[in-house]
Amino acid sequence: MRSRAEQKRLCVELLRIGESGGEPRDWLEDEDPGVRGCAALAPALASDRAATEVLRRLASSARVFDCALGYGGDSPALRYFVGPPRWTLAEVVCARVDDPGRISEAAHAALQRAFRRSPCPELSPYIRVAFPGGWPRAEAITSAQQTIARGLTARSELWQGNAEHRVATLRPLGLPDDWAAWHKLAQSAMPDDPGPADILVIEDPLQAVRTGPQLYVDAAGRSDPRLPGAIVTQLVEEFARCHGTDESARWNLTIESRGRFVLEVDGMALSAEWAPRRRSYLTTVLTFPQGARAPEWRISVAAAFCAGVLGRTWYGGRAFEQEVVDLRPLHPPTPAGEMHGTGYRIEFDLDMEWLPPGSAIPLGLDAHPRVHDLRSARPQR
Repeated sequence: MRSRAEQKRLCVELLRIGESGGEPRDWLEDEDPGVRGCAALAPALASDRAATEVLRRLASSARVFDCALGYGGDSPALRYFVGPPRWTLAEVVCARVDDPGRISEAAHAALQRAFRRSPCPELSPYIRVAFPGGWPRAEAITSAQQTIARGLTARSELWQGNAEHRVATLRPLGLPDDWAAWHKLAQSAMPDDPGPADILVIEDPLQAVRTGPQLYVDAAGRSDPRLPGAIVTQLVEEFARCHGTDESARWNLTIESRGRFVLEVDGMALSAEWAPRRRSYLTTVLTFPQGARAPEWRISVAAAFCAGVLGRTWYGGRAFEQEVVDLRPLHPPTPAGEMHGTGYRIEFDLDMEWLPPGSAIPLGLDAHPRVHDLRSARPQR
């Protein structure tokens, strides 16, 4: 298994090969998202379906590509990009995919970072594909257009404050910059027979949880202020139901800040054994709610609302860890040294970019004996 330094060097080499006209298609199925993405970006693979599919799926969790390439640090791979690598990813995938329905999931994911710059590099490429002829006539509205309209109008914070970035993004594309027009589009009746390209399909299991949070937690949706508390509370309730009186599986949950909490379990481990095309149980617990058993499936649900999750498990004298960024594994489970005993630890960082401004895990959850809230222990000023 390659180290992080080796991974970054490989990414640089793949970008160099692509820049020089090479076709590094042998790396399109690599376990590392950075390696896959750098190989797929090669201009010579622009018409390669497998390469386009790699970019399309990666675009729906684009921050994992940034993290894999060391964005924010001094990684040599970054010299091939202007700004975060995810900006280039969005531009390239939209240039290669002319079917708006195939990139609707990526556009939906990009909404949380809309209108922070002029023009918006996160969302502009998807808007250009979804609205190729400008503002649509009522009889020609597509599902891809309504997906963007509904996502934009559901986020009140995007329409507050300075409108400069919003105006600079939308007007050059022949699109209105006022909430009322987009809301009308979002609520418009669809044509009687939309084609296959007009159907929004959420392929990623964790993204599906985000899209319909009310199906998994006791909250009405993203804007429900109860959502952060419900995520934590129902995780605690599930572990209490399954392990409340089981002394062989001791557990506790610590709330460290308004958006961060840690689950620790002693006496049980999550298998880190994996093979190509076969995920470990640790990976399943972190990324695939439908494949996890009780109570671990609640870990998967909580992970769906996080920007990052770090899982660490230990058994047989060895420890392993795996990081998930933007709903996708950053790497397979990797050895993390020696460690006695059996257990696991999951660190959750809620996605504060996706949640509405001001969202926070509420105080008072430490009324449960297995929950500790470090904020409650701090002296009040």
